[in-house]
Amino acid sequence: MDEAEQLHFHLDLSQAFGLRRLLGAAYQAGQLTPDQVADLAHLDRELLGQAAAVETVYGSNLRQLAHNLFAWGTPLTEQSGTLRVETTIAALAELAMA
Repeated sequence: MDEAEQLHFHLDLSQAFGLRRLLGAAYQAGQLTPDQVADLAHLDRELLGQAAAVETVYGSNLRQLAHNLFAWGTPLTEQSGTLRVETTIAALAELAMA
């Protein structure tokens, strides 16, 4: 991906993260319908599952991404089970050393 494409995706993702922050606030305030809560959980699973791509485009590694999602509010806090995460080795090393 060349520099212009990265900038384009960075701007798109910045806007998306701003909207995601608003969804988290609405979730924490109990303003989402059950279907919206399910969609938000799906979105968060997808974001975490694609953590390596998020890091490449946005620069936010897995630790930062998880921190943001849980700080903003995510229905994942009320779920059990497993989650597949694709991440960079550098992000995994940072997690291991935290």
